[in-house]
Amino acid sequence: YATTYPHLLALMENLGCTYFKALNVGRNAQYTSPQIVNEFLEVSLVLEDVLDDMRRSSAFSIMVDESTDVSVLKQLVLYGRAVAGGKLKTRFLKIVDIEDGKATTIVDAITTYLHESAEFDIDRLSSFGSD
Repeated sequence: YATTYPHLLALMENLGCTYFKALNVGRNAQYTSPQIVNEFLEVSLVLEDVLDDMRRSSAFSIMVDESTDVSVLKQLVLYGRAVAGGKLKTRFLKIVDIEDGKATTIVDAITTYLHESAEFDIDRLSSFGSD
């Protein structure tokens, strides 16, 4: 299934978007078809709902786990926990690439995500969990 967006993808690449390069994992698996693009858009809408629920909650928790993938890329997985709709919910938030597993690097990545990306009020952070 070939993409119908070749010019748009080329423009995005020229503007510095590197996400689509990571999606090209083989000649027959490029993840740039109209169907997969629509699925990605749906995922971002769901994530925004999750973030809104956490922003509205009177308190929230963050859980993290650092890992290294097969290409030796270090990543930090972030989960959030908050009350939404009267129920305590734990949800996946983001995978953040990090340079190393040092504590200062991890703290900086979490703080940047909470303040800049998710726009959470850090004063409502009630607990933190890690391994």
